[in-house]
Amino acid sequence: MSNVRLGYTSVGNLLIQKRIDKTYISDSVSIEKMEFSIPDYQRPYKWGKKNCSQLYEDILDSFMRQNKQYRIGTVILHHDKKTSNDKYEIVDGQQRIITMTLLLSAINEKYLSCLGELEIENNDDSRVNIKENYEFLKRLVQERDVKGLEDYIIYKCEFILIVTSELQEAFQFFDSQNSRGKGLYPHDLLKAYHLREMTHMSESEKYQIIERWEDTDQAALHELFGDYLYRIKRWMSGRYAKDKFSEKDIDMFKGFAQKDNTPYAQYYKGAYSYANDYNKSSVSFVSGVDKLACFQLSSPIISGAPFFEYIDRYHTLLAQITNEEDARFFSLFSHPIINMLNNSAYCKNKYRWVRQMFNSAVLLYTDKFISSIDDVKDNDLLDRFIKLSFVWAFSLRAQYSKLMWSSVQNYIIGSAGKTNSLNIYKAIDESASPQELCRYLSFKLEPITEIEDRNDDLAEGVSYLEKLKKLKYIK
Repeated sequence: MSNVRLGYTSVGNLLIQKRIDKTYISDSVSIEKMEFSIPDYQRPYKWGKKNCSQLYEDILDSFMRQNKQYRIGTVILHHDKKTSNDKYEIVDGQQRIITMTLLLSAINEKYLSCLGELEIENNDDSRVNIKENYEFLKRLVQERDVKGLEDYIIYKCEFILIVTSELQEAFQFFDSQNSRGKGLYPHDLLKAYHLREMTHMSESEKYQIIERWEDTDQAALHELFGDYLYRIKRWMSGRYAKDKFSEKDIDMFKGFAQKDNTPYAQYYKGAYSYANDYNKSSVSFVSGVDKLACFQLSSPIISGAPFFEYIDRYHTLLAQITNEEDARFFSLFSHPIINMLNNSAYCKNKYRWVRQMFNSAVLLYTDKFISSIDDVKDNDLLDRFIKLSFVWAFSLRAQYSKLMWSSVQNYIIGSAGKTNSLNIYKAIDESASPQELCRYLSFKLEPITEIEDRNDDLAEGVSYLEKLKKLKYIK
């Protein structure tokens, strides 16, 4: 805990004087000349009138009762001396800090300058909510015109402070402080990292990229990273993957910087640049050749704007594979296997892992071998692969009455000692063509002879065991 300082400060000292009264380590010491910033990974200012009204009424009630202090809550700050001696990032507490600044400004407009010093992200949601809450708080203040309230807020309302030099520690504190709230996802840290790499882009270009990112369902992004991209990358390289994707795993999505000039970096940057330039030109239209793929799941990440394009591609592709409304190729959801797996019974937790294994295989195959999701020419090969990947994934389910994550891992890596235990992701990655891949899988996959899962919980629809039997993979 040597990286952590605990303390408290009044609203006036923190927001106006930019200082912390006292911190407690081995002794009491104040922190002076602070510059606050709201980091890129923070979501916009979201508090509405209800939140503002509740905070105002609580403070007013404490003032009327003549309480000596009113504790607003905890603020978590990250202070990286390597970046700046005076700069403190607000990891948790931005909603309360902004609202308290708005309340002070509603009482006295001279405090509006404090709002500008917070470096609030230029975001539509933030701008609208700040404006509406400011006008709302002005009306509340004018309705009562309570004398002495300004001084009470400045001198008697206090924040509890947690200041740490380690960002990971800051997020650990954040999680413990927000058990009722919604914690930050690991991909929020990646957003911040890649934003910092976009030094050559204008603010308007950055804003468009981040706006698209923020408009995407964050839980869906978390699922994309944790259940698919992270695991696929681990499994392709023959390594085990954890059940939970955390901030400790984000390094694999940082990639190399655009300024890197090693032959390795030059090769992938060149491929990305060529495909990107080709797609923006009229060549594809004139030649009748569809757009080129700028990425492959097996390729390294290029930092900055390409990262956001990369994630957008695979978020869209996964939705087209798993969401019937978004499916646009090969009438995928009319395929008998996909149609069967869309039965509500297969949404049960019992099938979660094997369904994700199947989805991941289809995602990787589509990414590598289907140049256009709107015009699939090799329908027979895709149909064959769907059947083979289904046999592979659901052979695992059939051989375990109770499936554990360790069993899933061993089966995928190829060390489970069970029928059809093999690394399909590595096979896809190493195959030069879909024909080669399907030949390999046809040779490797065998009928199951010992079945533990009898599939008794399926009240309707075709059971996957019946489908495996029809495909000749159950003896």
